[in-house]
Amino acid sequence: MDKFKRNQIRSLLQDDRFHTIELLKNIVIQEISAYQVKADDEFNTVWRTAKREAGVEVLQDFFTRLVFEASKDDN
Repeated sequence: MDKFKRNQIRSLLQDDRFHTIELLKNIVIQEISAYQVKADDEFNTVWRTAKREAGVEVLQDFFTRLVFEASKDDN
């Protein structure tokens, strides 16, 4: 990622409106975490559980990556 794009991410993270995006992230994580995983058979229960956990993990990883990119040194 180039310096310009990294600076855009830094600016986004520092914007007060970003707190609203974080709030939405937390709402989505809560909704994903509430997904019903119990299915008619063990395979589908395991599949739904993995899907739920992956959804939360991907969302959290995206936000972690934003912070990581913003904190990189541009030199």
